[in-house]
Amino acid sequence: MPLGHLTAGEPGPPPPGRSRTGVVWVHGIGDQKPGDSLFDWTRPILDTFAEWRRDHDDHHPDDVVGENPVTAASVSDPDNRWIAVDIPAFQHRPRAEWLFTEAYWAGDVRPPSFSAAAAYLLGHLRMIIGGIATGYGLREPARNLRLQHLVDEHPGDPRLAELELAMRGRWRIMDVIDKF
Repeated sequence: MPLGHLTAGEPGPPPPGRSRTGVVWVHGIGDQKPGDSLFDWTRPILDTFAEWRRDHDDHHPDDVVGENPVTAASVSDPDNRWIAVDIPAFQHRPRAEWLFTEAYWAGDVRPPSFSAAAAYLLGHLRMIIGGIATGYGLREPARNLRLQHLVDEHPGDPRLAELELAMRGRWRIMDVIDKF
């Protein structure tokens, strides 16, 4: 798919009839260079979208969406990097656009000393562990229902073998242990 209406500068409004979702990668303390987070973290998503689009085109020859999900990008301006991605309509979801960018703070944030970081973590450990446990508690029932739905809706799909592993006893025990 050729690049669309946005090629450089500020991104314009989303194409008519499409919603836009913004994705901001926040880079704080570390040794990454400006743009590294945008490119390194967006690449796997773009690869996944490209693979889905290839698979979609193979199975829908009358509804070809094309492999390249990127419609436009501004990557050479270090103060204004972004990547616009086309999300085709699929099942009940309308066509949309995702706009990826990066908030680079590494040059403005000074890393804490080891003792300051350790003191912070020790002082907040109960809250951190509680938040992780709560997250698992809320997520796991929905995950199990979602996995079972996939198994029920796609009998015979060879990819189900991996999903069924996640639903076996050993992994269910691990899910229960994770809650504690």
